[in-house]
Amino acid sequence: MPISPRVEDFKLNWNTVFFRSDFEPRFLVRLLIFRRSRTPRRYFKKLVYKKNGNIRPAFRPWVTRTPLHGLPVLDGAVVQHPHVEFLNRLLPLPEQVEAWKRSIAPTQVLAKEEVLRLLRPALHGWLILSVSHDNYTKVPGGVQICLLREERMARDAGGHYLNIHPAQPLPCLAPESDNGDTPVVLILDGNVLGSCSISDLVGAIGDMTRLDTKVSLIIHQLLGHNPEQIAQLGKYIDSKDIVVWLHDYFMICPSVRLQRNDLAFCGAPDVASNACGICVYGEERVHHLRRMKKFFATLAPTVISPSTFTQDLWVSRTSFRTTKILTVPHVSLAWEKRHDTLESNKAPRIRLAFLGTPARYKGWFVFDRLSRDPRFQDKFDFVVFTTSKIRSEARKVDVQISHEMTDAMARAIKAEQIDLVLHWPEWPETFALTAYEALEGGAWLITNESSGNVASTVERLKRGIILTDEDALTAFLSSDASHQMAEMARAERAAFTVTAAKSRLSLSVLGGGK
Repeated sequence: MPISPRVEDFKLNWNTVFFRSDFEPRFLVRLLIFRRSRTPRRYFKKLVYKKNGNIRPAFRPWVTRTPLHGLPVLDGAVVQHPHVEFLNRLLPLPEQVEAWKRSIAPTQVLAKEEVLRLLRPALHGWLILSVSHDNYTKVPGGVQICLLREERMARDAGGHYLNIHPAQPLPCLAPESDNGDTPVVLILDGNVLGSCSISDLVGAIGDMTRLDTKVSLIIHQLLGHNPEQIAQLGKYIDSKDIVVWLHDYFMICPSVRLQRNDLAFCGAPDVASNACGICVYGEERVHHLRRMKKFFATLAPTVISPSTFTQDLWVSRTSFRTTKILTVPHVSLAWEKRHDTLESNKAPRIRLAFLGTPARYKGWFVFDRLSRDPRFQDKFDFVVFTTSKIRSEARKVDVQISHEMTDAMARAIKAEQIDLVLHWPEWPETFALTAYEALEGGAWLITNESSGNVASTVERLKRGIILTDEDALTAFLSSDASHQMAEMARAERAAFTVTAAKSRLSLSVLGGGK
């Protein structure tokens, strides 16, 4: 029995016309049908309802779904959970792969000899080869910031930093059938050289090691790569010079956030479990684990976890061959009392912020709904720190991370005098750099009990609150407790400075050059 009226039953999919995929009204709809407070305008009822009081058939799907604040709902209607529409749109993994594929037109395809010529500056010295999933010099993100810092530290140590990422991005591993021809893009010391096949790169690295070049290998992310081909580098690099990072959970599942069907955290169950059987990643995970087990058996790397939480989960879910497993946090924070106490911010409205990519799994939809809720309009100033394009009632602050300013987010938070940051992920974060940037900028954190290292950080540092669910979040924001916490954050900013000690990341394990 269907749990809601089928949208396909109607001639026009008004749900898509009037609402975005996150169930918020589209921009023009908000202007025409809803007031700024998001309550319906007076002609809403005439548009949606017949004179006899019944809802017009074309409007029934979205009027009878889970209501947003201020939307009228048909009495007795069966309410559809918002995840249902998401699941209806979720593609099987092979179809996702096809959707990701694009025509590859690299600026320059390099043969092995040309790769060797371009890598000549590193000959007889130290070459740090890092593997990731995208261009860290162009794409914003926590892992990308790690690579920016790592590149700078490697060069300061007298080495050269060569990054490779897939020319063809994929939501999974590259197929085993690539036979060494998987194309990768080469970035040397922050400059794009061109692209080459992974087999030509492995050959070039082999030649360099024979010419007395020390090579270290850092695996940040294998998305889009062929692990069998990357493992070929083990013929030329000692296992003590190979590290693998646990920035996410991709090493143990194609779902990088361990979310069953991209919705619910699954905890990496046995691959033969029912949970994997009903997941779009389940079938691929069988092959994924087989390939990863072989990859680790070949390289026996040092595994680096950014948090104790992530290390504990990894150890409990894997039996891969490793040399050792270490915890190396990206950053640690210290509070020092100011010599001259500043005047505390007395603004009546609490400044509540969201940091980074506005994605569902990061809690963006929750923040965006709160920013539109008329109950909070007079109590909070909602601010979004991102480079992404958004349509939101919240004020946007652009933050550009660069080689020269990897702490730009913390600086912006401090400049805006943000009181509280909502960090509400749908999965257990392995580290969550933005949470530390929030604290470094003087804000306190609001998070959920399933947020992984974010909840662990709040519990350890006692700067924020851990809530059970969205109902508890709404209750907290509605209460005086949120104002009291904002006052505590303001008082601390006035009396203390926050110092962020950045770790040496992979170099803390690999040491220096030759």
